[in-house]
Amino acid sequence: MNDHQSFQRFAALAAIISFPLALGSIVLQSIPVHFSSDVIANPALQLSVGAGGASLLRWGLILDMF
Repeated sequence: MNDHQSFQRFAALAAIISFPLALGSIVLQSIPVHFSSDVIANPALQLSVGAGGASLLRWGLILDMF
């Protein structure tokens, strides 16, 4: 019974920690493309963000891995 409760606590903690990471990832990846939803249909738009936008995209993708 104790293993079940510790797994529930771990799952809850993982969910709580993952929310700000996911939110940060979405924001960092959306800033360079000006929050455009066209990027979903045409990912080549990410190539036009330049060096400054590439840095934000990189950090957004790093957060996405976590």
